Amino acid sequence: MPKEIKVGRPKKEQTKPLIFEHARSRVTRQVSMSAKTADDLSRYVTWAAAAADADEQDAMTLTLDHALGQFFQRDKLFKEVVDDRTDAGGANVESDNKSAAPATPPVGAKASAPATQPPARPGVPS
Repeated sequence: MPKEIKVGRPKKEQTKPLIFEHARSRVTRQVSMSAKTADDLSRYVTWAAAAADADEQDAMTLTLDHALGQFFQRDKLFKEVVDDRTDAGGANVESDNKSAAPATPPVGAKASAPATQPPARPGVPS
C-alpha cells in the first residue's frame, strides 16, 4: 500500500475562533437580516468573544467580516464583475464605493488624536 504524500505546509492547529485570526480596518454599516440569522449571529458572537476572552463588538465585526469575505469569494458571478472593474494599474475600483465614515483601528490598536495645526498668528510666517 503506497504511502500518502501531503503537499504544502502543515496546517496550524486552531486555538481560537477563526474570526480572530486576522484584524483589519473597519467602517460602520447598518444591515437588516432575518430573525434566525440574527439569533445565530448573537449566539456565535457571544460564544466567540467568551472563547477568546475578547470584546463582543470586536467579535461581531470580525465575524461579519470573515463570513461576508468568504461569501464574496465563493460568488463566481460577483468575482467576474469585480475582475472586470479593475483599472489598468490593477487596483480595484471598489475604493470609490467605501463609506465616508473614517475607519476604526484594528483590535488592540490605540486610537490617536488627529493632527491639528496651531492657529495662525498675525505677522508670524507659517
